[in-house]
Amino acid sequence: MTDSEIFDRKLRRMRRDRAAQLMTSESRFLRHCADDVLDRLNSIKRPFEHALVINGAAKSLITGLRQRGIVVDVADAGAVYADKGLCADEDMPHLQPAHYDVIFSIGLLDTVNDLPGALALMRRALRAGGLFLAQCAGAGSLETLRAALREIDPSVQRTHPMFDVRAAGDLLSRAGFVSPVADVDTHRLTYPNLRALLNDLRAHAATNLLLQRHAFARAQYALLRERLESGAPITETLAINTLTGWAPDS
Repeated sequence: MTDSEIFDRKLRRMRRDRAAQLMTSESRFLRHCADDVLDRLNSIKRPFEHALVINGAAKSLITGLRQRGIVVDVADAGAVYADKGLCADEDMPHLQPAHYDVIFSIGLLDTVNDLPGALALMRRALRAGGLFLAQCAGAGSLETLRAALREIDPSVQRTHPMFDVRAAGDLLSRAGFVSPVADVDTHRLTYPNLRALLNDLRAHAATNLLLQRHAFARAQYALLRERLESGAPITETLAINTLTGWAPDS
């Protein structure tokens, strides 16, 4: 851990393992990502033989890739989702250089401590001309919940910052990718109550992972529920950033 880190690595691993127990079936978010990623691959006129999927919960994507005859390795920060694959944080030097011709990161980049470092490591793990494709929540996500939390206690940060899609292309270029592309797809989600919203976040290990966390008092929770459920159902926004880049081809 360094002084610049904002996320609790141990807690992130624990929450991933807890999510593996809570998510009894694949979520709408992961199925959407799988469909979108596989559609994007259909437009690429080149074969892929060896893939790395970073998120062991993305079962539809893993299955879809294997059905295409692609060898798939799995990595995850949580041991349960990693299964027999690689259990490690994305910004740790654990990937073999020039080993994969395509790497997917699904739903996790927004909670990586050293995002530029993680992107550089994944670029080095690609063979020449290899593809990197990532999807994760970006700026503008969960604005209803964020606004309510700020109103209750503006002096305390209870949600982590998310990077803007406009900065994503620059991050890819700095990591050594060529032809970087970043786009955003916005979705509206509805929840009958606060408990349903929080259960969804827990199932994706998307609750507070900040190193500097503050206890949430029962009275504050009651106030949050009152504010959000006064206009039930709760409408939330999910902005999915898609990052695409290629390893330089010699």
